[in-house]
Amino acid sequence: MVRCPPREGSAERTLDLAELVKTVDGMTLVLRSMGTPDEGISLSLLRNDPAALSAAMAGAAEWRPAADDVDAPSLWYMGSDDDGGFWAADIELATRLGVETHLVPGADHVMSFRRADEVLSFVRPFLERHRR
Repeated sequence: MVRCPPREGSAERTLDLAELVKTVDGMTLVLRSMGTPDEGISLSLLRNDPAALSAAMAGAAEWRPAADDVDAPSLWYMGSDDDGGFWAADIELATRLGVETHLVPGADHVMSFRRADEVLSFVRPFLERHRR
């Protein structure tokens, strides 16, 4: 999810987290702090490359879109409990860029990815509308 303009210190917090998730121990700590059960932590460690996740987070901490960055149909979604949902600046940017936005009610960052049935209820129609 693109955040523009960032909240005070958000890039620094993301960079700090990126540094933490570089290692298995750090990634375990972050996942545990998010309430991920041990089974979920084990699966996340098996399915993710901590160094790659760290690099992606570090890059995302600094990226800010310009109006011409989005030239294809785009959809953003996030959990309503993920840092309070979309910020006013997110909605303004999405409107300007023609991006469709959705909140997954009662989901945090992790759960918004795990609630596939809910997410697919708006992703499938979006994809169908934009099928070439």
